[in-house]
Amino acid sequence: MNTPYYIERTANGTNAITLESILLENRVIFLDKPIDSNVNSIIKQLLVLSAINNEKITILINTPGGSISDGLALVDVIKACPCPICTVSLGIAASMGAIILAAGTKGLRYVSNHSRVMLHEPLIQNGIGGSCSSVQATAEALMERKNLINKLLCDYTGKDMKTINKATSFDNYLSAVAATELGVADAVLTDDELYQILKGA
Repeated sequence: MNTPYYIERTANGTNAITLESILLENRVIFLDKPIDSNVNSIIKQLLVLSAINNEKITILINTPGGSISDGLALVDVIKACPCPICTVSLGIAASMGAIILAAGTKGLRYVSNHSRVMLHEPLIQNGIGGSCSSVQATAEALMERKNLINKLLCDYTGKDMKTINKATSFDNYLSAVAATELGVADAVLTDDELYQILKGA
């Protein structure tokens, strides 16, 4: 897919500016792809913006989720960042996308009216095969990941482990209101509030 540009006309001619550059100038980052090594680009943007000043950075989220390792790398940078990090779910924040949403600065984690947030346990991507020991090692690694993710959700939501274990035990699609009730987000945005955030305000 071609990168869309904004054409700026000046006295000296025209400049083609990527839409991502315009968003970045307003301290807005868009996570709009499956979570994989591409999040390294978002990590770089966070590091650059935080080096400029300590003002708020907004991450717009519309992702089906993906790699736990890549998602946790982004979560670690979000939590280490000295800037307030506003996270906003647009469309869907699924799987690791939901964890990234919840990892934002408390009080600045939002969902749009028709957004959905989906929680579930870690999935086996390519099936289980090999020796009994290999199968056991895979299962143990998955359980370790599950426990880590659920512990993070407990920390981010303020809910107890029993509540989080239940909430992640199936493909749990939460409405905007349900996501705030669980503590994954802090508030549902009105249309005007969403517009202000999209502008980088």
